[in-house]
Amino acid sequence: MFSFRCERYMKHHESQLHPNHFLLTSVRHQLIHLYGHDIRFSLPSLSNELLERKVDLCQSLLTLANILEPGQKRFRGKFI
Repeated sequence: MFSFRCERYMKHHESQLHPNHFLLTSVRHQLIHLYGHDIRFSLPSLSNELLERKVDLCQSLLTLANILEPGQKRFRGKFI
């Protein structure tokens, strides 16, 4: 399962890479898209745990986006 591999990858590399490293940021972005858009993870079928995970992932990318691209930008709009 792709989501499990992504989560495992993040867990393994979080201690080795900066939290805003491109690889971790890319995986976060993929998970955000997966949770709620993939047929296996449609929004109505997500558990509360996965919904909270998606919110956490979105907040972490929004924080990064506020630093890299302050103001209203297309990148930020994807996570609001």
